[in-house]
Amino acid sequence: MSLNTSDLTHVCNLAIAEHRKFCNSPWLVKPSIPIPFFGDVEEYLSSTIKVVTVGLNPSLVEFKEDRFGVDYDDVLTSEALVQYLSGYFDFNPYSRWFDKSFESLLQPLSTSFYGSSYPGNKVPKWWNTQPNTALHTDICSPLATDPTWSKLNPEVRLSLEGNGFEIWCQLIEVLKPHLILISVAKKQLSMFPNLNWQSLIPFGNGEDRHKMLIADFNGAKIVWGRSQVTPFFHLTIEQRQYAAENILKELGC
Repeated sequence: MSLNTSDLTHVCNLAIAEHRKFCNSPWLVKPSIPIPFFGDVEEYLSSTIKVVTVGLNPSLVEFKEDRFGVDYDDVLTSEALVQYLSGYFDFNPYSRWFDKSFESLLQPLSTSFYGSSYPGNKVPKWWNTQPNTALHTDICSPLATDPTWSKLNPEVRLSLEGNGFEIWCQLIEVLKPHLILISVAKKQLSMFPNLNWQSLIPFGNGEDRHKMLIADFNGAKIVWGRSQVTPFFHLTIEQRQYAAENILKELGC
């Protein structure tokens, strides 16, 4: 799959404009950069199975230490932003969060954020190098906020969601994933008013909290699961294996 560089540049410029629009807002993490995506775009594009994961907005933890190698004295360009974000999982990722939320579900899908090497000294027993590379995105905003999303003033959330969702949709148009894994509060699915969500049972004898939803979205399968503390919080490592097998069946793999 080839990527129209100008399309990705356009999405990054939208994110940069959104960041500049709110640069003086007290809730915007400073210093920071907008994050329309996390991960190696080139490796993603060369993957057989293209998977995009979805949360709400970037964590303020991303900027409590250097995770992007950004020189904040330089004017941020779209080209530089793509470079910073593509190198995220090779530099200093917030792997503790990504492991618990999505990486342990990506693994049995033959996919990983991390490429050829795990970004830490202690490699989890469930982790292996995978042939496909995933990207992470956020549906409500590419901006990191303090306080976190759930504690933001509702008017601030509303002011961010409109442009944030539009930026995300344009990004998905560019990336053209086969599978979108989203784990947010169920009420956020109202952002997709025209989707025909169907029940997806991830494994036998599961409880209501384990149930997933699946729909078709822009040529991809989009799968939702409950979030509490972290995405897909209620699924154990073993249950994620079973869930992945059923998701792969839905993809025809």
